[in-house]
Amino acid sequence: MRFINEIIKRFTELKLELKEISIDEITSTRAVFVNAFQVKDKIDNIELIILIGIPKEFPLVKPILFLKNYNDVTFMPHIERDGYICYSTDDGLIIDSNKPVQILEEAYKRSLKTIKNGIGSKRHLEFQKEFEINWQRLDNIEIVDSFLEELPKELKVINVLCKKDLNKHIIFDRNQKDIINQIQTIYKCDIEAFSEHPGIYIPLRKSSSINFPNRFNMWSFKQIKRIIYGNVSSSVKRALNNLKFSDVDIPFYIFLGIPTIQGNIFIGFLIKIKSNQLNHKKNFHPLKLQATNIEIVPLSIKRHGLNFLLNRTQGFNFNDEKKVIVFGVGSIGGKVIVELVKAGINNLIIVDKDIFDVENIYRHELGFESLYPNIKEVYNYPKSMLMKNRIEFSWPYANVESYYMDVLHFIEQYETHIRSADLIISALGAPTIELFLNNYIISNNINTPVLYSWLDPLGIGGHVQITNNNVSNGCFRCLHTIEGNINSLNENKASFAEPNQIFSKSMLGCSNEFTQYSSLDSSETAIFTVRSAIKVLKGQIDGNPVLSWKGDPKQFLEQGFKLSKRYHLSNEMLENYSKMYVVENCLVCGRENG
Repeated sequence: MRFINEIIKRFTELKLELKEISIDEITSTRAVFVNAFQVKDKIDNIELIILIGIPKEFPLVKPILFLKNYNDVTFMPHIERDGYICYSTDDGLIIDSNKPVQILEEAYKRSLKTIKNGIGSKRHLEFQKEFEINWQRLDNIEIVDSFLEELPKELKVINVLCKKDLNKHIIFDRNQKDIINQIQTIYKCDIEAFSEHPGIYIPLRKSSSINFPNRFNMWSFKQIKRIIYGNVSSSVKRALNNLKFSDVDIPFYIFLGIPTIQGNIFIGFLIKIKSNQLNHKKNFHPLKLQATNIEIVPLSIKRHGLNFLLNRTQGFNFNDEKKVIVFGVGSIGGKVIVELVKAGINNLIIVDKDIFDVENIYRHELGFESLYPNIKEVYNYPKSMLMKNRIEFSWPYANVESYYMDVLHFIEQYETHIRSADLIISALGAPTIELFLNNYIISNNINTPVLYSWLDPLGIGGHVQITNNNVSNGCFRCLHTIEGNINSLNENKASFAEPNQIFSKSMLGCSNEFTQYSSLDSSETAIFTVRSAIKVLKGQIDGNPVLSWKGDPKQFLEQGFKLSKRYHLSNEMLENYSKMYVVENCLVCGRENG
């Protein structure tokens, strides 16, 4: 490697003893190494021997450093069992591959800083930061899936499901709404296939000082008891001492919540013991067992709770408070439904009168698996039912009601749903029905905000109109009304296409007509719609604007179509003029103002 001499020269300038060594001296399999170096250094009179491995992809990837005498120095965070020094994360890391010597020098300096923090005053804090990730590296670790929404603040007996042949453990709270159905949906099996065992969750106090198991050697049962009793509040200790189980049920589960500045660490233990070593079988206490042959299996917790999972997104967690109705489960509506659920809106009502057919495949959220769920059965399934199944199978926390009917019949039969909803989204692409919906909502004094979402042809843009959003002026009829001629309906004023053009095509006759647009266009409009919906639900949009996104008009123009004047407005002007469509004396919302 051409820069070896430069590396040695630079480390000599830094007054460090660096020498090239055989790659065989690095036993790690983390990379294929082509060169290796050894450096001797000191921090606080502690002698360090650091190995530098140069991967074959270097300098496109960072060098890998190891603390060779890891077992001879104090146990410290950010250093793994093979001595690997975690001095930098790869997330967003930019490496200037034209400067290999500087890369190596920077990696070495960061490694020294990592070691210094690991043996200095920041040691305990650094251990806390990576407690759970290191816990997962303990020997014989087993995984537990947790469906607890929140970690209890007091001692709590919890339910643990176990399936030994799958090595699967699940913790949940039976009082949680619909939790059994959710678990059965996720694991695709009957809950009766699992055995149930008792477990206890013990919250440690905020001032707890817990050191990670020294050099990844699991705590003994005595150490676990010492940690628990030394770090719980007096009320938890009293509850713990009074806790008794009528029959011995081994294995037994113990879970700990350890408060840190970054949140609660959640870990557990599986207590295994031979039943013939127990002194009694009545009123036993899991922490007062005197058996001599106890096996401790560390448990790593995979959190499946909705709140925890949503907090890994942008944080739109509506806590089951919001209910949204979606009219239309087409290419836009289907994608809207999926994104609403991912945004944390888990109570949905979806309405559509159509079946799902093969023509929809490449523009719809549903695919062939929904078209032919069972070859032995008829496959003309309603879109609404298939979308409900898709959502509740993929995101079991969602509660979806589906209605296979047209919007007019739904309005007639289920006005209570419309009044109780927090938001209605219409992705029907059927202006006549939407004009009726608009009139119905406003004339019946229904306070539910309504979003109308639609696409222009051939990717030139998409639109969202927000109506009934705390003010009455500005409605869907306003978009189809021109000042001075309020009794007549016109084409949509927000459209990016000039009026009086025909865009529909047919491949199989007039019963099969459609307007061309791509899945990308419907996806962009759906995301645009859901962003707007979230803002409305959070009270971040004033009044009733029309919001639009513009696409590339090339294909549209190549086919001889004409763009509207509105398309040529800048995005800033579109935003500034977003409420100028309002007709003051509109026959629907104007009479409300009058």
